[in-house]
Amino acid sequence: MGKVIRGVVVLRDILKQSVDSKKIKRKFIFSFISHYLSKNIFGKKISNFPPMKIKLYDCIFKTRPNTIDFWAVWIGFERDITKYLLKKHKGGMTLVDIGANIGRYSIILAKKGWDVYSFEPVKDTFNQLKINAENNSLGNNIKMYNLGLGSKREKRNIYYGKYKHGEASILEPSDGKRREEIQIEALDNLFKEKIKGKVILKIDVEGFELEVLKGARKFIEIYSPELIIEIWEKNKKIYEKYLHSLGYKNKFGELWVKKY
Repeated sequence: MGKVIRGVVVLRDILKQSVDSKKIKRKFIFSFISHYLSKNIFGKKISNFPPMKIKLYDCIFKTRPNTIDFWAVWIGFERDITKYLLKKHKGGMTLVDIGANIGRYSIILAKKGWDVYSFEPVKDTFNQLKINAENNSLGNNIKMYNLGLGSKREKRNIYYGKYKHGEASILEPSDGKRREEIQIEALDNLFKEKIKGKVILKIDVEGFELEVLKGARKFIEIYSPELIIEIWEKNKKIYEKYLHSLGYKNKFGELWVKKY
């Protein structure tokens, strides 16, 4: 799908998903077009997106002003994985959501009766995750942690762009100058309680996924979770080799399952 066509589809879908007033929708249209044209005209992107309320399945997500939060709750975002989780598993499940952002997976699956553990290191994004959980009456259904996960306990800087809080990365300074010190823990050191049922481990941490896996070896050995993991192309061979060593094979897209 070309960038222009994709942009038109996203704009159309977000307007359909929005439960905001016509005034807010008009402002979003103007902001969307100016944001993606400004880079070509001025050499940098200009963002003045309004805060919105966007419906995704049976949940309502609030987005922050002047960010591209709407991408995370666009119905076309990771559509195949989302449908797989909603259709193949009907409850009695546990999601460990590492890099939860504003709550796409955490909230729609908690709404379906899943037990959910959400980890989001960026403070402002974590606060928005809490807002969305509470707005959907799920504040007590999701265990939320303002932490990053890795291979060991340490403090690290995380970087993110002015408008791209959801693309925060420990490894990549991105196109922004914002920096925040975060606490990192190993997943193996956090879970003391027994998890019941089938487990999904979703990892989206912008290039830090291998460190998360290293810190979750015991957890993976005990629960044999299905893995939903974002793999950058430049790291593909390293990640695939490591996942194969853990006994996993790729089922489709970002989904990995045990070989046996």
